[in-house]
Amino acid sequence: MKFVLPFSYVVVAIGLLFSAGCVPMMYDEASLYAPGGALADKNEGPQVLATATDASVAVMFPKGTPQSQVMQVLGNPMTTSVSDGIVVQTFSHSFTAYQAQYVQIESLTVQYDKKGTVSKLTFSKSTNHW
Repeated sequence: MKFVLPFSYVVVAIGLLFSAGCVPMMYDEASLYAPGGALADKNEGPQVLATATDASVAVMFPKGTPQSQVMQVLGNPMTTSVSDGIVVQTFSHSFTAYQAQYVQIESLTVQYDKKGTVSKLTFSKSTNHW
């Protein structure tokens, strides 16, 4: 005696085999935002700018501060431009909070005179939500 499965059983069995890999996995959304998660809060750039203000930047880098000292504190600039011997560098720090849906950016533009010392500081801070 032969055992024959009805065709509909075969189709269902094959369908289950192929769709088994498509079953949605359960995940903990909170773990995405936890430290090390794909959407964890991110700090980028010199940390000293995160809490800076116009006044604190002016105290940190008074006029006449050598360029090497500024770079020792802030690291490498995001941009550097030179025109007629005057150097302008921009340093930036950003904090991205994916769960709270905002990014905070602090930016410091430092202009040096021809002697390579600070002549002008421009500090800005912005927060953007999405």
